[in-house]
Amino acid sequence: MEQKELILDILTCIATDFELHSFYNPDGLAPYHAPSVVILPYDRLLFILDGVKVEPMSLNGKLRDVRLTRGDYYLIRKNIWECAARVERHELFYIMIRGSYLRLARHTMEVPGMPWGDADYYHTSMMSDSIGEAFSLLKTVVNPEYAAVIVRLIAKMVIEEVNRPLSGLMKAQMTFEDLRNHVELHFTESLSRESVAGYFGLSHSYVSQIFRKFTGHSFQDYVTDCRLNKAKYLLTYTQQPIKEIAEACGFPNNVYFVRRFRECVGLPPGRYRIHRKSKTSVE
Repeated sequence: MEQKELILDILTCIATDFELHSFYNPDGLAPYHAPSVVILPYDRLLFILDGVKVEPMSLNGKLRDVRLTRGDYYLIRKNIWECAARVERHELFYIMIRGSYLRLARHTMEVPGMPWGDADYYHTSMMSDSIGEAFSLLKTVVNPEYAAVIVRLIAKMVIEEVNRPLSGLMKAQMTFEDLRNHVELHFTESLSRESVAGYFGLSHSYVSQIFRKFTGHSFQDYVTDCRLNKAKYLLTYTQQPIKEIAEACGFPNNVYFVRRFRECVGLPPGRYRIHRKSKTSVE
């Protein structure tokens, strides 16, 4: 089944006969630090399609481990953390507002504890103002029956956006999002421009061109940024040795990691860790 058709099938189910159970709206107030936490500058509405996901959530300012099962759904507002749980098998679908368009994706965690596989996803050519307004309304809802009505309405509006024809620019942007999503899932592995180009059946030069177009940086710079951002997080919130962090972030060896970290961040990893830990302890 084509990804667009799969996404439309899921959206149609949510808009009509998918049994919606508990709705959660985390506030992000309770502190929580773990390597699996993701903080994104996007609003995203998530649905558990199957299995179990144990999600640490800050609800009313208090941290809770919420056991999410089929039919449960939750709103992660932009810049509020989400735990990319890999403890139990589950299937997850989300609607994410990415500026002027939507990202729609289905993720499946087949084997507990293993890395995520590639997602089935689709990007719309635009997003109507009504969808943004519905998201804003959902943030204020307490009654689960009202939440279900709004969510089904959102799904119907998103279906309309999915069915809009794509512009030439949007097709190029979708290709870039395919590439970027692959990089963000696999940057801890041995990843090169050539291997990614081969995976997607593209030329090496086109991969370079499209990363320059949409990020202003080279493909390799983008990969390095992903690795450095994860390294910064691990240096700040864990006690892992620097050598282990280098390996966990996809750097070929510890010496290269230290050199690149110093070049890009301005401090060697050890000094960066001391600086960040002293700052977070004050905060």
